[in-house]
Amino acid sequence: MISFTVTSVGIIVVNLLASSFPENRAMLVQMSAVITMIGTLIHVMYLDPVLSRNADRDSGLAILSIEDFILGRIFSSALLCFIFILLVVLL
Repeated sequence: MISFTVTSVGIIVVNLLASSFPENRAMLVQMSAVITMIGTLIHVMYLDPVLSRNADRDSGLAILSIEDFILGRIFSSALLCFIFILLVVLL
């Protein structure tokens, strides 16, 4: 799920950048809101209408869509945890 990935990466990347550039850390940490806003907009503009349309069409399709939604969120969270651990080990 792109929206969850953008939202989660925004927080991690901003904190890594803030630790790399301490003279600009306040500005960089405040930029996390902008990055998470992009992920939220993707979620609201694309994902919510698709889930709503599927729920309106058929209850079985709605359940499958919600299961895919949850699995996508779990997968993106696991992938981001792996990337974060890899970055911590390399840096």
